[in-house]
Amino acid sequence: MRAFGLLAGAAAAAVVGGSIGVTPISAPAQTLIVGNDEKAGVDENGKPITREPGHDTLSVIDISKPDSPRIAATIPLINSVAGPPTNLAVSPSGDIALVANSLQPETEGWAHRLVPDNKVFLIDLKATPPKVIGTITVGKQPSGMAISPKGDLALVANRADGTISVLSIHGKDVLVTDTITVGTPTDGVSAIAITPDGKHALVTRPAADKVALLSISDGKVTYDKHDLPAGIFPYNIAVTPDGKLALTADTGNGGSSDGNVDTVSVIDLEADPPRVIDHVTVGDSPEGLAISPKGDLAITVEARGSNKKGTFLSGISSMEICRS
Repeated sequence: MRAFGLLAGAAAAAVVGGSIGVTPISAPAQTLIVGNDEKAGVDENGKPITREPGHDTLSVIDISKPDSPRIAATIPLINSVAGPPTNLAVSPSGDIALVANSLQPETEGWAHRLVPDNKVFLIDLKATPPKVIGTITVGKQPSGMAISPKGDLALVANRADGTISVLSIHGKDVLVTDTITVGTPTDGVSAIAITPDGKHALVTRPAADKVALLSISDGKVTYDKHDLPAGIFPYNIAVTPDGKLALTADTGNGGSSDGNVDTVSVIDLEADPPRVIDHVTVGDSPEGLAISPKGDLAITVEARGSNKKGTFLSGISSMEICRS
């Protein structure tokens, strides 16, 4: 089983295939949602395989008492650990969650292969028990997602077609209002971060080694083709709570662990226009990326060969965020 999850409460923590991302939100509840992908696996020789579909679930876990977490619901729901890093999102109110399914199993002879899906599931977290209440059709292979601080808008990175789906949120009603092209299908747009003031979003374009800057105003999202040059294969992205800096996890080597060190790119969002001001060396293939609630510490979770046969070890690096 491969699991990834997102926490609703004082802080939201996403765990995606061993990667971590943190987004502060204001909901008083403490709920962790975990997507359990039962399809991805390896055989006895370490070769990746796709198991029989139909066994994926979404776990909703009550962690209001951290020393005794309780599974509030287990929902049968197709989801995919392949393709995110952050394909789960919880609204600031904690009322709803969005879960993107990146890949859909397709029968091929006696086996199955994974092809891009186009679904985002809407979860009512306040229902007893929590349940799926809708399905939103977006672009191909929805991966990274972000919900605005006000909770009235969500953005979905469609990895297989180079677009961003714009979702309008009114309570428990969610509609697609626009589709923004930010790159080509081969760019592999993967993650999105919305600034705390809700006026901008940053979208990673890993295969192009760039980050696209979007503007947000009154629910309208625009892209003026302003890109920032990140490190090699910027896969994940996060913004500091004060909105002054953004960090990208540059996984390197086409997004795969290769035993070499990689970087985290530092973006100055106060500059006009925003610009990359540093590349911090970290370990091999950072995927997960988290910034502390105070904004003074960041952590990357690195593959370091954990997805390969060999002698590399997975690991975590941290860095202090200093501002002059």
